[in-house]
Amino acid sequence: MSLGRTITAIVSGFLLLAAAMTLFSFVMDTLDYHSLRWAALWLGSGFLVFLGTRLALAQTIVALARRGILADSVAIVGGGPLADRLAAHLTKRHVWQPHRCPIEVVGIFDDRRERLPAGSRTVCGTLDDLIALGKEGAFQHVVLTLPWSAELRLLEIRQKLQALAINVSLCPDGYAFSTLSLGQSELGDRQFHLLAAPPLHCWSAITKRCEDIVLASLALLFFGPLMCLIALAVKLDSPGPALFRQRRHGFNNREIEVYKFRTMRTDMTDASGSTQACRGDTRVTRLGSVLRRTSIDELPQLLNVWMGDMSLVGPRPHPVGMKTQDKLCHEIVETYPHRHRVKPGITGWAQVNGYRGATSKPEHLIKRVEYDLYYIDNWSLVFDLQIMLKTVTSLISTENAF
Repeated sequence: MSLGRTITAIVSGFLLLAAAMTLFSFVMDTLDYHSLRWAALWLGSGFLVFLGTRLALAQTIVALARRGILADSVAIVGGGPLADRLAAHLTKRHVWQPHRCPIEVVGIFDDRRERLPAGSRTVCGTLDDLIALGKEGAFQHVVLTLPWSAELRLLEIRQKLQALAINVSLCPDGYAFSTLSLGQSELGDRQFHLLAAPPLHCWSAITKRCEDIVLASLALLFFGPLMCLIALAVKLDSPGPALFRQRRHGFNNREIEVYKFRTMRTDMTDASGSTQACRGDTRVTRLGSVLRRTSIDELPQLLNVWMGDMSLVGPRPHPVGMKTQDKLCHEIVETYPHRHRVKPGITGWAQVNGYRGATSKPEHLIKRVEYDLYYIDNWSLVFDLQIMLKTVTSLISTENAF
């Protein structure tokens, strides 16, 4: 949105292009008056078209930004004078600059509202309320305005907020702070210490989504006829629908509806997933046991990938009510919600390393989360392809599939 930077970038690009064309023509011995004339005409008209297009796009973005459509949404954690000053500063009109989008403060959140000084701004809710809003994508940034010396409290809040794929920053207002910082973040004209960030952003997120769309489309074309035959076989094997829909944890801890081929008797299916399948489970149909051992029952999740709820590779989506020894997953592993900072996958790093199927013991869940978080922190396109190749070989083993 900066006029000067736009013109500089386009001029630099066309000068480099002109130099490359001239050098190529000289080497190929095609440099003459007519070619130079046409090259100059093409470069000149191309420059004007590029410049006009970029400026028109910039003006459109500026207009949308002024209307608040492209505003950066920020939530503040920790009420009090510092939070009040920060909220006022971020929303001032003079903070908006031509090359920056305006900032919208969605509210101030604090678990200890009764301790706030008199005259402080009204607190919108607690940290749990903030996380609930974050699941709906209501903001992209969280700024902590707590004292820097309250390290344990800051670490506790960061631990909870890392369940969301957002930027978490600390407002600089002191010196006694030793918590690991990931660098600097910027909002308006202020710098903050970055404590947490989305694992996939910008080109990483675009690359992964393109990977999912292309490969899921090819897989649907290849497996489509087989999926139709399996659906028919499920209908003939036992009464009920061919597909089983279940609510599971998705990106940013939102609940999504995941598809599978139905492998259990209709009157015995468990929509919440509180009772995990076990070896010799009487709920599983004859065909269902074959589908589960071979993981073919997961094929309909290609539709979830294509629709954007899931990815081909990522932490497996667990049912919202899944329990291990009568305990919910987050009650066993504190960092369990952190695995939802990326979209869940049909296959994952934990699955190809043997942690596939039911988690009958807490140790199994702990190791699965450990592998999931390793995948999130070390994601790459090559890593995804490696996991997909290992998935083919891991399906041969049915040790934990029943």
